[in-house]
Amino acid sequence: MSKTLEKRPPLVPGLSWNYYFPLACPTLEWIVSNNLEKAFKKDSGLAPGILRLFFHDCFANGCDASILLNAPDGNDEKSHPANIGIRQEALLAIEELRRVIYKQCLPVVSCSDILVVAAREAVRQMGGPDFDVPLGRKDSLTFDLDGPNNLPPPFFRTEQLLGVFGQRNFDATDVVALSGAHTYGRAHCSSLVNRTIESDPPIDPDFKNKLVATCPTSQSSNIVNLDARTPAKFDNMYFINLLNRQGVFTSDQDLASHPQTKEIVNLFASNQKEFFDSFADAFVKVSQIDVITSPSAKPSLPTRAYDPYKDLDAPIRNLYHLPTSPEFLFVEEARRKRRSWGENLTFYTRCGYLAGAIGGAGSGLVEGVKAFESGDTMKLRINRVLNAAGHSGRVWGNRVGILGLLYAEIESRIQAARDADDV
Repeated sequence: MSKTLEKRPPLVPGLSWNYYFPLACPTLEWIVSNNLEKAFKKDSGLAPGILRLFFHDCFANGCDASILLNAPDGNDEKSHPANIGIRQEALLAIEELRRVIYKQCLPVVSCSDILVVAAREAVRQMGGPDFDVPLGRKDSLTFDLDGPNNLPPPFFRTEQLLGVFGQRNFDATDVVALSGAHTYGRAHCSSLVNRTIESDPPIDPDFKNKLVATCPTSQSSNIVNLDARTPAKFDNMYFINLLNRQGVFTSDQDLASHPQTKEIVNLFASNQKEFFDSFADAFVKVSQIDVITSPSAKPSLPTRAYDPYKDLDAPIRNLYHLPTSPEFLFVEEARRKRRSWGENLTFYTRCGYLAGAIGGAGSGLVEGVKAFESGDTMKLRINRVLNAAGHSGRVWGNRVGILGLLYAEIESRIQAARDADDV
């Protein structure tokens, strides 16, 4: 990753930079990256949708995936008026990632961690910064319907933004950097109609005319790109737009004139690296808001809870079927989903032998070619290559196969310990 260990932000106790590596789910980030790369090629608007889902989950009730929960009566967190603009495709993408990850790693990765990694990829793969994210969150089984009221609306002035974010220990640089996420994505007319009827903060006349043409009223069903110049790219063009008085939201444009933020806007507009570095730090801070690192870490809140264990083995009718973390699984269910020692032995020994054989064969192939002599016939050269590749492949296959056997023993012992500790 791009950020060095020395530059990484401090972590909340219980989180780690390599929480799932190397045993629990070492391929987690690769799975998320690979699947989202395909999805973003089909729909570039999915990336800002996932990033927005991440922020609305974390800033409302903490990064606990509570925004993914379904209430039987439909009165849940994602149905709150503040979350009306959440894209259904973003919710579906997280659910699909959960299914794929559970097939590869079993249910040991929380949905809150999946959402954080997905949001980072939504930034990185669209041209934004590449940075590490801490993992180890547990998921909430309840949601607080008052939480989304903490989300700052698009008509807030900078003084109000600084106050709301300041309550969570974010400074002015964090606020401006996080606002830079509006460098891609879209807005509904209901969120920006005040920009078409007010002149404070200032607005470019031509830009205002375009907004009025697209959104004549707040009830208009049209949408507007937050950055008309590079709408599908994560870059610093957002800040250049603000300097040209072309911010879509009041909360955006006001940053360019407020005494605590205007110099930061100027800096980010002229130096994309400064923006990227500040955004990465602010992102990691957001990802640690009120995280749950143990089942009892979060106090009880006024919630509308439901039983996520009901009909656990029945076909999934809802989009988001939790539980997610092993701490929240019944012991019997967790054990049923985990491989036995014999299955681990077979799986890792085969994988180890195959990997070693392939690598060894490649090495032998090179050695066989190096052994060619000027007088060799084609048949002799082929025999040299095959013999060298076969010998090297067998040797390395056996060596790495033994490592696979040892790995199977280690993982089986870890799983046995987890079974003993599971709720």
